[in-house]
Amino acid sequence: MKIISIFFTLILTIAWGYTSWYWYTCNVKGFCTDTIAANTLVSNTGALTEDSFDEINPSSSSDSSGTQSLSSNDVLLGNNDLSQGSVNTELDVPESSTGSSGTLLEALEQETMTQNGDLIKEKVPVFSSNTGTSSGDGVCSDNFVGPIAFGGNNSTIQVQYLENFLNSIGNNLTVDGSYDADDFEAVKAFQLLYRADVLDPWDINQPTGYVFTTTISKMKELACQ
Repeated sequence: MKIISIFFTLILTIAWGYTSWYWYTCNVKGFCTDTIAANTLVSNTGALTEDSFDEINPSSSSDSSGTQSLSSNDVLLGNNDLSQGSVNTELDVPESSTGSSGTLLEALEQETMTQNGDLIKEKVPVFSSNTGTSSGDGVCSDNFVGPIAFGGNNSTIQVQYLENFLNSIGNNLTVDGSYDADDFEAVKAFQLLYRADVLDPWDINQPTGYVFTTTISKMKELACQ
């Protein structure tokens, strides 16, 4: 009898311990609720269900202005719209440093347009090749090395680069790739204007109209910034 009494006492002790542990984990730690909630997230096919997500965590919320935003649930489930309106996919644009209307994006857009409404980027290649303001274009090209001489067998493309550059600093030359008398005089005027860098290194006082080394170097210095 004593053995049987000890056995039943042991059984009751184990049962009481298990009941206490279960109550503690379910009611204090909340593990049971989390387990049930987790189970509801999965359909009988093992896939996540939208209804189950919404029961545990609403899919959208509203801020003080009434604008709705998607929760992480919607991102996980692949949702991209809300029951009360469409998702606002635009990013908030910081206010510009010169105003307080928050229209920086609009201002930047206007700055990238010409008066005719064309994108400036469409004009850049033409401008660069005409004036040589971008590395690799016009007089900034690695191919613009000279020499160019009046009456010489000159490179047509190099003469065009030269003519475009001379026009960009105030001349009105025909860009035809032929180093004619007008081009020749424009080069001499340029050499006189920058004689300290173009002529003095050669210890000469008069312009030559010959486009090489120091003349080309000065043109690149002015145009290729």
